[in-house]
Amino acid sequence: MASGLPVITTKYSGAAEIIKDNVNGFVIQEPGDLMEIAERIKVLLNRDKLESMGENARRLAENFTFDKHIGRMMALYERVMSGRATPPLYKGRLEG
Repeated sequence: MASGLPVITTKYSGAAEIIKDNVNGFVIQEPGDLMEIAERIKVLLNRDKLESMGENARRLAENFTFDKHIGRMMALYERVMSGRATPPLYKGRLEG
């Protein structure tokens, strides 16, 4: 993703939680479905589609840099330690 390439993953992978099908990659429903995998690869032979999805993947990857992760963790620790707030509950998605 960080290199600007779309991801092909399965619904059983952790990556499926952040990949938006046909936006920044593809989520294959069954790992052994070689026809679905081949069809998704064929879509990426279209240069415009590959570049568009790759750019979307790169933008998403920017949310997962070490610096952003540390910044979010430090902000959380500071809120908890100051007593100003309790840790937010995990909502099933990451916020930047």
